[in-house]
Amino acid sequence: MTNTGLIKHATASAYIFHHDRQHGWRTGLIEHPLLGRWMQAGGHVESDENPEEAALREVAEETGLTGFRRWDPNPSLRVATDDPVVALPCWIMEHRIERDNHLDRPHIHIDHKYVVISDDDSPVTEPAHPFRWWNRTEIEALSTFEDVRQNLLLLFDLLTSHDPTISEKV
Repeated sequence: MTNTGLIKHATASAYIFHHDRQHGWRTGLIEHPLLGRWMQAGGHVESDENPEEAALREVAEETGLTGFRRWDPNPSLRVATDDPVVALPCWIMEHRIERDNHLDRPHIHIDHKYVVISDDDSPVTEPAHPFRWWNRTEIEALSTFEDVRQNLLLLFDLLTSHDPTISEKV
């Protein structure tokens, strides 16, 4: 994306997946209160957190789920350091936003997109937004943004064709 002169905000989100014998792989999505579409949980990175922490916080708040394991997009890339390492997102994308609860004019969200695997499919707290699980076939006809649909279909294909490298609980 070229420099548009618009303010840019750091955001983080997570595509949530769960697998069980009865349903196979499913993804958990929230119905966004301003946009009226089903999409991944996420929001702004606060001043005291990094993008991974923000994504996990937003998932817990918006879905009521806890107990995640992060899907590591590049498990072979390690770093030698004594300092904390922030996990790499699967993607970082810029999205133009017309308005949100942080800024009432057009701006850009620099979204750090993670993938997490949920150990349980039942929320343990009350979700902040409507939340439900969807299988791959349902995603094909879902009222969502086209990039969300394409990302989810790609992730479903990757999860079903590979044994994903999944971190310890985060």
